[in-house]
Amino acid sequence: MRQDELHNVVERNEAAKQMRKSAAQVRLRSLDALIRSSRIRSNRLAGFREVSQQMRRWSDELERELGTLAGVCSEAVMLECTRRNQQRRRRLLTQAYKSSPRHQSALRAAKDSTVEVSYRKGLRSTIVQLERLSQLGLMAVVLSRTALFEATNAVGDERAILVQAANEFRTHADAVSQLVATLLPGARRSLESP
Repeated sequence: MRQDELHNVVERNEAAKQMRKSAAQVRLRSLDALIRSSRIRSNRLAGFREVSQQMRRWSDELERELGTLAGVCSEAVMLECTRRNQQRRRRLLTQAYKSSPRHQSALRAAKDSTVEVSYRKGLRSTIVQLERLSQLGLMAVVLSRTALFEATNAVGDERAILVQAANEFRTHADAVSQLVATLLPGARRSLESP
């Protein structure tokens, strides 16, 4: 693994940690908003309650997708270690071949490995997973905007509290979207490089 690719895997893992924090905050905030809006026995806030439920489900789905991303990243690190070992072996065999033609079959076997294919497949899986996270981020942005709209149906102090909750949804949704937007280009570059 080239140093920049190793950096990309570490960056994805660190971003996943940040997204997990955002998911946890959204989950807590959505439960709080559900409780607050349920206390008001009005149909005016039925939409806000529904959006809060959807934000809670979004945080659960984000957590599941981040678990999948963690698995893909872990597999990428293992494949990269195997790939580096194979490249080292290939260099040594090439040197040995130059001094003795009988090592030619071992050199061919080292070049025909499926490690590179598996590595590229892992990169494609990473990109697919990041694209799923991107879609989740966009969905959360839309939900947070809807929550803000629905919060305006509340009155008095409750309105301010629900607007604040909707704004916090938006902050966390934007954070997830921005993190994924920074990760996708690096993963795509890794796939395109030889």
